[in-house]
Amino acid sequence: MLFDPATVGRGQKRRVSDLPTGASRLDTPAVGLHGVWVNGVRTTDGSGVIADCGRPGRVLKEFSA
Repeated sequence: MLFDPATVGRGQKRRVSDLPTGASRLDTPAVGLHGVWVNGVRTTDGSGVIADCGRPGRVLKEFSA
């Protein structure tokens, strides 16, 4: 994750309708976040998820501490 510590925070609250059956939810977009990398692949940038980045990671369902 690459972020600017001077500006990182939450954006304006907004209602989006992206849940199943068109249900809505509140969203607060990130401010000051420049990107997220997973296994060396950039998956998000300042405008959101990068559509053609593939699936560089996997979901961990269990792990030992």
